[in-house]
Amino acid sequence: MVKEDDAVTIYPTYFYRAAKTVSEWMGDFYKEKHSVDFVALRYSSVYGPGLYRSIPLELKKGVLGQSCRPFLTRPLDDLIYIDDVADAARRALFADKPLSRAYNIGLDKAYTNDDLVKAIRKALPDLKFEIGQHPNAAEVAPHRMRNPLDISLAKKELDWAPKIYLEEGIGRLAKWLQANKARLQI
Repeated sequence: MVKEDDAVTIYPTYFYRAAKTVSEWMGDFYKEKHSVDFVALRYSSVYGPGLYRSIPLELKKGVLGQSCRPFLTRPLDDLIYIDDVADAARRALFADKPLSRAYNIGLDKAYTNDDLVKAIRKALPDLKFEIGQHPNAAEVAPHRMRNPLDISLAKKELDWAPKIYLEEGIGRLAKWLQANKARLQI
């Protein structure tokens, strides 16, 4: 399990990770220099309606009749549905007590490609797809390759826990894509 105080690379290997690291440094600076409250929420692999990368993008392509190759970010991935992310953000924003510096927001479970296939087949039984590979697979953080985030601090201090697991999340995403098919664009 990856905890909030585990060391992260100082020189991130791609822009997204670099932006996350720098944003935390900036938050720390403003807290120290200007007494601005700062809390970092560190999300695992977020998916759901309105997100057009990885699983949501690929399922959108499939619903529109295009080639569909959904993929996990890592071999064991603690996917987190967008509604659970919004709930964690709400709890951090409106907390009535001092908070820790950072919280991991992910699932207390990790999934494999087989789990993803089962969830997609249940939600979209007629969809033709094959499992793809993350376009930056070689750059995924080594400390996260087989280690989900430890969310125990978020559970304890934010009274937060994920509610939507993969099968339900893919089902919700599939319903949204089908209901909005006429408005979807690639």
